[in-house]
Amino acid sequence: MGLMGKWRRSPKALEQLEQRAMMAGDLRIVELNYEPHAALVQFGERDASQDSYEFLEVMNVGDAPLELAGYRITDGVDFDFAAQTLQAGSRLVVVNSTNSFTTRYGTSVPLALGDDGNGGKPSQFGGNLNDNGEQIKLKAPNGDTIQNFKYYSAGEWPLLAKGQGAAIEVLDVHGDFDDPKNWQATAEYGGSPGYAASAIPGEIVINEILTHTDLPQIDAIEIANRTGAAVDMTGWYLTDSISNLFRYRISGAKSVIAAHDYVQFNESELGFRFKGQEADNAFLIAADASGRPTRFVDAVSFSAAQNGVSFGRWSDLTGELFPMQSLTFEDPNSGPLIGDVVVSEVHYHPSNPPAGATLKENEMEFLELHNRTGTPLNIGEWRLRQSVNFTIPANTIIGAHGTFVVVSFDPVAFPAKTAEFRSFYRVADSVQIFGPYNDDLDPNSDLLDNSGETIIWERPEDILQLGLGYVLVDRVTYRDDSGWPEGADGDGFSLTRNQLEAYGDFASSWSAATPTPGTIGLPGDANGDGRLDGTDLSLFCTAINLGIGDSKYDVNRDQVVDHQDFRVLVKDLLHTTFGDANLNGAFDSSDLVTVFAAGQYEDAIPGNSTWATGDWNCDAEFNTADLVTAFQEGGYEAAAAARIAELSSPPVSSLPSADSVDVVLAGLATGKRERRENHAFIA
Repeated sequence: MGLMGKWRRSPKALEQLEQRAMMAGDLRIVELNYEPHAALVQFGERDASQDSYEFLEVMNVGDAPLELAGYRITDGVDFDFAAQTLQAGSRLVVVNSTNSFTTRYGTSVPLALGDDGNGGKPSQFGGNLNDNGEQIKLKAPNGDTIQNFKYYSAGEWPLLAKGQGAAIEVLDVHGDFDDPKNWQATAEYGGSPGYAASAIPGEIVINEILTHTDLPQIDAIEIANRTGAAVDMTGWYLTDSISNLFRYRISGAKSVIAAHDYVQFNESELGFRFKGQEADNAFLIAADASGRPTRFVDAVSFSAAQNGVSFGRWSDLTGELFPMQSLTFEDPNSGPLIGDVVVSEVHYHPSNPPAGATLKENEMEFLELHNRTGTPLNIGEWRLRQSVNFTIPANTIIGAHGTFVVVSFDPVAFPAKTAEFRSFYRVADSVQIFGPYNDDLDPNSDLLDNSGETIIWERPEDILQLGLGYVLVDRVTYRDDSGWPEGADGDGFSLTRNQLEAYGDFASSWSAATPTPGTIGLPGDANGDGRLDGTDLSLFCTAINLGIGDSKYDVNRDQVVDHQDFRVLVKDLLHTTFGDANLNGAFDSSDLVTVFAAGQYEDAIPGNSTWATGDWNCDAEFNTADLVTAFQEGGYEAAAAARIAELSSPPVSSLPSADSVDVVLAGLATGKRERRENHAFIA
């Protein structure tokens, strides 16, 4: 029941009720150390189980003091808060064992008053935080649940908290606590009880690592300094395992890494090698003068590797690790080694299903993958991981340059849905459809998250040792912002890879295009050259004017090739506006200079104009109707109108006078000029 509209109270009473309701929700669980690292007894920590170092932290996220008497944590662990006041922005910690906790974190960390509700020890919760994740609830004194979320230790959740030494802390206390992207691993080794955690800074990074070698080649790891100053790494630890944290401590000549420089350590120096044929980790950890680890400088996880192939950050120094084309230790990385089978299309946020459809919205999602090679490949046991999970059935063959689709429903168990999917997307019967993929570690109904996530595509390192290790073949970390095509975010378009050899993590590698599962190629690419440009615009106009009904021009899939397809090509596939003659993404004064200088404005020569020379309404002429089309779109930069007289002055015989152009543009801007014959096209 809402506070307004149902009860008749004075404004002051309503305000007080509103304030109390807000205050009841001001307490939040903001940090969890659910699988702590092992005791470091050499630094004075209690020789006790890892579980005894568990803790969770609550925070008053409001702007007023909060009385905690009656608040309770239930599900997973149990804790009843005793009477105490928590100031706005302040934090309290609830622990598994105060005896263990104080030996690791000291006695200055503020612990919550209360117990497990059964007379247990003060400040200690009852039970244990599950290492694999579980439901946690926080209840207000009146019994209302004010926080209810479930954490996990896999998938998109921060893996550094899975027994690797970090805790997890929420990023947005007013955001979705069920969303793994709303949590970060703490840079602080052991977590940050009592204060806000920091993110791993990324100033000194593990930039390249070679893990699978045969003699005479040996394993190696490269550290890079991204800053403009030298950094002293003396006393820092390099290891592949938190359980064996002290495998190598940096000292000697390689301790200081110069500004914007690289330093390499090989297995002979380290005294250990990486797993190579299995997934592994690498950690760079800072330490204090006593040698006690204090914070993660960098931490990376990686899959099994091909023999002799290194992982490197791409882009160099900043991106995520990916198999590299060549070894480049102590030099900038070479660039990604694109796999034989890649993710070619991602439909992560479909529009609503058509009326009468039995497919649900998340069943309209799909992933398309393509064999880039001219050879049939056995992709049995290859698998999708992280955002969604699915393993290709054993002995599945994908033909040379073949394409297949993976969906969220079972295409065998639900043949009617499969038929509907094929019909809606026009998927040929020859295209294999697999499924269902699942996303069990994410409660969101959209299995491919609408806000973006990471798709991992990998193959067994050795099919004879199935399950030992998997090699990363392709990765797509898509987003619904940060330059990723907006049209794919619920507007009916999918992410389509511009070129099959383009790097999957880059937004520039993808376009928003009409979904075409099972059909490779860039929608709108009429000449099949792998890019969208003025040639495609001209071919579309020719098809429209000659009545060519080829389906490649029907990009809006209404089974008619007409001006609406041309509009989709311009607006949604080229991501520009009418009037953008030079196709730089904007209609501005430079376009007007270009088209008037071409000398085809009302030149009485039939059919000689193209997009680049002013034909924006697809009739092969450049005249006032094209200006109407362009300006009615409203994409022209406002400041340019005042400068048109100056910009339309090149001494070309067919160029209209500055005054006449100025008059035309002024009339169009105020809507006073007569609409021409293409008005229906632009409406």
